[in-house]
Amino acid sequence: MTDRIIAQVILAPGPGIEATTAENIERVRAPAEQVSDARRRLEERGFSVVQEGPTSLSIEGTRAQFERVFDAQIETAIKASGPLRVPADLRDIVSDVVLPTPPELFP
Repeated sequence: MTDRIIAQVILAPGPGIEATTAENIERVRAPAEQVSDARRRLEERGFSVVQEGPTSLSIEGTRAQFERVFDAQIETAIKASGPLRVPADLRDIVSDVVLPTPPELFP
């Protein structure tokens, strides 16, 4: 198993926003300040931000980093033994962290 893990960091939505739709994407889009703050705080923990989107960041780090920061046992690059937990000091800007789901090529 590779020691490098990539995950999606879902940024916290603005007040009163429940789900992202085509109609509300502009209201859901994270402000530039939130994106840069999330980037800075994740990089301070040793992660690399490999991509920024309007509502999320893709981060890369070692298995040990993910296990330590997100309090989870990583089984493979796409599976943890339980949910990744957002640390208390990130909850104001991050709502969730998820490992990628591989595509289903054949139903």
